Amino acid sequence: MAQQLDLFATAADLKLQAEQLADPPIVRSIVNAATAKRPRVMGPASVFDLGMSRLRTRKAANDERAPAKPEQPDSVRVVSREGGIVRCKQVRYADTEEGQEKERARRAKQRPPRPTKAAAKIKMKGSREWADKE
Repeated sequence: MAQQLDLFATAADLKLQAEQLADPPIVRSIVNAATAKRPRVMGPASVFDLGMSRLRTRKAANDERAPAKPEQPDSVRVVSREGGIVRCKQVRYADTEEGQEKERARRAKQRPPRPTKAAAKIKMKGSREWADKE
């Protein structure tokens, strides 16, 4: 887009012409709403989400620092199909087979607490002889 510059133009006119050449022209187009893509919304969708937006960003920053642990559900839906009848039940996670197995594994890893100093000083007289008599 070459334009001929005026030889007798002032500095202000030259600057204005240079700005007009640098700025792209404004293009307006009308698009059918049914075929257009939905715009991405970065901010909160409603007034009620304004307070939660800072908490979400803070939580997201914390999640980046520490790896997230998979959350254990409070309840699990159990579906049973018998004779053409489908039954759905909400069951506590601790009552399921998987939950009970996890609890057994957790308890197996536990160690008994260390005895207190007072308990360590207790001597049971004759306990050795009693155990040997059996």
